Amino acid sequence: MTRVLIWLSACLTIAAPLALSASCPEPTHLYPSAHVSIQQYQDLYDSFTRRPDTHCKDFGPHQVQCNSDSIGEIWWFTRPGHPAHAAASRGQMMYNTQTQEACLVRDSYFAGDETAFASWLVELKHYDDQTVARFRAGQ
Repeated sequence: MTRVLIWLSACLTIAAPLALSASCPEPTHLYPSAHVSIQQYQDLYDSFTRRPDTHCKDFGPHQVQCNSDSIGEIWWFTRPGHPAHAAASRGQMMYNTQTQEACLVRDSYFAGDETAFASWLVELKHYDDQTVARFRAGQ
């Protein structure tokens, strides 16, 4: 039950503060739970990073951020040595038709330590808040 609540709160705590008067659209979840196997983590990593138009760069210690030119998703993956490894998080910029604003929603998965995963999501939320603020300032 704890794992499901962390998964739901990962989406809600990131999405909810970004919309001012209505909620952001809910992301499509790739797995029924945030807790995944090492193989599922590897499948996520491979399916996104092996796309011909994917570009990855280092994003903090033992992390990589990848984006694709053809789809509106940005993925963050932990690397060995990161406390939350193996963990992945997908961010998507979406448009809220009720508030006429862009918002960032996230769904995240972990095969490692649950507490470290939750801490990592807090770090990513800080980055998300900055990203949305910059995006909205440019709208």
